[in-house]
Amino acid sequence: MSSFKKYKCLTISEKKKVIESVEKGERKVNVAKAFEIPLSSLSIILKNKEKIFSASSSRVRKCISKALIMIDKAWRAVIPLTIHSYFKKSGFPSPNLVDVDDTLTELNAEPSLWKALPEQDLTFDDFVLVDTDIAVWGAQSDAEIVALDHNNTESDEDE
Repeated sequence: MSSFKKYKCLTISEKKKVIESVEKGERKVNVAKAFEIPLSSLSIILKNKEKIFSASSSRVRKCISKALIMIDKAWRAVIPLTIHSYFKKSGFPSPNLVDVDDTLTELNAEPSLWKALPEQDLTFDDFVLVDTDIAVWGAQSDAEIVALDHNNTESDEDE
């Protein structure tokens, strides 16, 4: 029965300590045991020594958890009224939608362009289901399938 060994993720400061321990003259096997990492990981850390030291001295730290927190805060800042307003502006009228005062600036298009657009009472369902009645494929009969196969066979023989 094989035992599964859990991988350990080292921070940059821990990797820096690993490198410093090896440079002090400690045996690699002892350093790997002390930090609970395999020897192969230790050799990769030593190979990437310059990158690790430059990352540890860098003032800019990349932190995924901070980025996720920022994304979460931004998403929570979006209120239902904002989403409602954008659906209303996008042209999906619904009987239960009401006009909302919006502080956003409107796009000023040429009046001649607005006149070129036909006025339609288009509902959301009409917009979404516009192409449901279009036939994009059909069932072929056995005779059509045989004819296609026969034509392909003849063109292969010609080559």
